[in-house]
Amino acid sequence: MEHKTPEGSTSDLKLVCHPRAKSKVWKYFGFDTDAEGCILQWKKIYCRVCRAQIAYSGNTSNLAYHLEKNHPSEFHQVVKSNAEQAREPFTSNFLKSESEAAYLSNQDAIFKTCYSQDSKRHHELTTMVTNFICEGLYPVSVVEEQTFKKLLKMADPRYEIPNRKYFSTKAIPEMYHITRTAVEKDLAAAAWCGVTAELWTALGRNRC
Repeated sequence: MEHKTPEGSTSDLKLVCHPRAKSKVWKYFGFDTDAEGCILQWKKIYCRVCRAQIAYSGNTSNLAYHLEKNHPSEFHQVVKSNAEQAREPFTSNFLKSESEAAYLSNQDAIFKTCYSQDSKRHHELTTMVTNFICEGLYPVSVVEEQTFKKLLKMADPRYEIPNRKYFSTKAIPEMYHITRTAVEKDLAAAAWCGVTAELWTALGRNRC
C-alpha cells in the first residue's frame, strides 16, 4: 500500500536505508529520521525517486513492486545489479575450483616423479634409514617390509627406497667406516681411556 505525500512535506526528509539492508532495491528507498539520525517509523518507508510513502512489513516485496510499476528504469537497474551479485560467488568459486584443480594436477605430476638417486633429498632420506637400522639394531631386511615401505611413501611419496643389497653392501659399511674413523679420532686425542667388559652366563644352557 502506498500514497503520495505533499511535495512540501517531503522536501526536508532525511532518508536512511535499513541498517541490515542487503538487496540493491534499498538504493531507492529509505526511512525518515529525526535530527539525530534515528529512524522515526519502521513501518513507513519513502521512495527516493518520487517521495511516495510505502508500507513496510519487513521484506522488500512492496519496494520492488513500486519500482516495477512506477520507475521501470530504476527497477531494471536493480534486477541487473542483483543478477551480477548472484553471479559473483559462482564465478569466484568456479575460478577457485579451476585453480585448485590445476594445483592438484601439478602436485600429482610432481609426486609421480621420484627423486634422482644423486639428489640431496634422496641421499638425506637414505642416510636416515641407515641410521634407523644401525642405531635401532634392526635387521637389514626391514627395508623390504611392506609396512615400512608404506610408511616412507606416506612421509615422502617421491622417495624410492634402495634395495636390501644396497644397505648391506654399501650404506651400512660406509656408516661403519665413518663411525670408526670418528671413534679413532676421539681416542687419539684422549689422554687416557678406560675399557670395561660385561660378562654374563646362562645357567639354563649349562650342559655340565
